[in-house]
Amino acid sequence: MTSDTQGISPFRPFRPFRIDIPQDRLDDLRARQAATRWPGELPGVGWTRGVPVTYLRDLAAYRGTAYDWRAQEAALNAHPQFTRCPSTGRAGHPAGPMSREVAPTGPSAPLRGHEPVPA
Repeated sequence: MTSDTQGISPFRPFRPFRIDIPQDRLDDLRARQAATRWPGELPGVGWTRGVPVTYLRDLAAYRGTAYDWRAQEAALNAHPQFTRCPSTGRAGHPAGPMSREVAPTGPSAPLRGHEPVPA
């Protein structure tokens, strides 16, 4: 590394991030789940050929009726979250979400190759 690049991060700055899914998207997802046309179940195969249709149907029914997305969204947003993009020069490079958590046992080592997330 040359002296003129020392200390320069290959990443763009951290930006605060919150999960905030618009209600119309959640409504659309529930409508599409409710309108799903399920295939028939293969008799006697259980999990040997993938996820059984009855399991998927039950999961979709739970997600479409009983699952409280807003409660999960609030739980995720209770933690400080940030996004940061590598400065690759490529347009549309996806942001990488991250969360900052303090170790309950005291000081801990950061992930190798990563800079500390701001407090």
